[in-house]
Amino acid sequence: MKQKLKIVSLCDGMSCGALALDTWLEQQGLTWDDIEYHAFEIDKYSIGVSMYNYPLIYRHGDARNYKNLLGEDIFLLMGGFPCQPYSFSGKGKATEDERDLSNLIFDALKDLKPKYFLFENVPMKKEHQDRISEGIGVEPTMINSQDFSAQHRKRLYWTNIKIDGWHNLYKDVVLKDILEDGFVDRDKSLCIDANYFKGGSMKMYETKSRRQLVFDLENKKGCQQIGLMVETVKIRKHKVDIPNLQKVLRSAKTSSGKTNRQIAEETSVPITKVEHWFRTDSSFAIPSDNIWYKLKDVIGIDVDTFDKQIMEFEYRDGVYESSQRVYSEHGKSPTLTASNMAQWIETKKKGCKQVGVADIKGFETIKRVYDPDYKAPSLTTMQGGWRQPKVATSELYWRNLTPLECERLQTVPDGYTEMGIFGDEYTYEDEKPISNTQRYKMLGNGWTVAVISHIMKNMEK
Repeated sequence: MKQKLKIVSLCDGMSCGALALDTWLEQQGLTWDDIEYHAFEIDKYSIGVSMYNYPLIYRHGDARNYKNLLGEDIFLLMGGFPCQPYSFSGKGKATEDERDLSNLIFDALKDLKPKYFLFENVPMKKEHQDRISEGIGVEPTMINSQDFSAQHRKRLYWTNIKIDGWHNLYKDVVLKDILEDGFVDRDKSLCIDANYFKGGSMKMYETKSRRQLVFDLENKKGCQQIGLMVETVKIRKHKVDIPNLQKVLRSAKTSSGKTNRQIAEETSVPITKVEHWFRTDSSFAIPSDNIWYKLKDVIGIDVDTFDKQIMEFEYRDGVYESSQRVYSEHGKSPTLTASNMAQWIETKKKGCKQVGVADIKGFETIKRVYDPDYKAPSLTTMQGGWRQPKVATSELYWRNLTPLECERLQTVPDGYTEMGIFGDEYTYEDEKPISNTQRYKMLGNGWTVAVISHIMKNMEK
């Protein structure tokens, strides 16, 4: 009997590796009858989607069960091990994070001795990358999914498979081509992630967050935020060394022997504010600049380490409060709050109104896009370099990318994550639809299938 090729997928997720194998099998003139695919995964929704699409996969649960396959002749070992311990958007605790499986990856590679291996993770600190490279035995290749899909998504790939040139293989695949409706202001989507279900906002969009938005010309239900009022705020020029400031404040208070009430009386500050100066938790408050020197005198702080940090400020334009959101008069009103700030409505015609940010390089001031129904900003000498004022050509209504659109960004077949199997048997009764929340999570955690397919093409059976 012909020996089957054994594939092992650690942290299999929704089996994006299997999707990539479909392409490789076709290239090799093989079928699923020629392989054994062993998946290790614990997320029930990912397992459900995988079962719905690939019922013949062998499933082993937790990745720590890989030793079930010791002594087997493994053709390919792959896995996108958890990124949370390494992501720049997280705490970067690496091996100190209980979710880290890097050492398990090293052990599995050593124990299973596969012919080929492929591991993926997010860009990370050089020290963590070097440790993983040493454990796996190769340096990673950085690939941005934008070369294969309509999404900016940089990932590190550690593999012993030869990777051919890939840059701009699919440069003509752009975001507008994968949309169900609407238009966008950029060719490639911002990176989707496992938190995409939390939704987005114009503020997040303007600051280049991960929450990609799509713009619609038609009115939608509910209230429609169509822009943001820009305000000038005073912010600290220097980063405050909060841990050491807390130590100095508490030590000085102890040495002075004064109570919070006494300090409040001597500084003419409400005791409720004073209490927060001496906290060590998240409720800690930095003393304001107008009281700092008086406070130093009251409790006897004789160092000037924090003077510049607390006292020096600069002024910067931006959007900082929900009260600055501008809503369309054609939609419903947002929920009223106890704030005494009025909600801005687009019919207000005083001054100029910013409704977006242009996707260009340069300072924040030259990126502002203005509503044509309002006043223009002050003209400057400009002198090129995109310094001319920019005007919106339509009202801006927006929405988040749909799960279907996210599937297309990850080059997953349309509808792949819609249904799952949740039961012991593969029966119709066990089929259930997957919520959008879980679909976003799975897609954000998944591989860009086209990238994996490109890497796999050089495997020789």
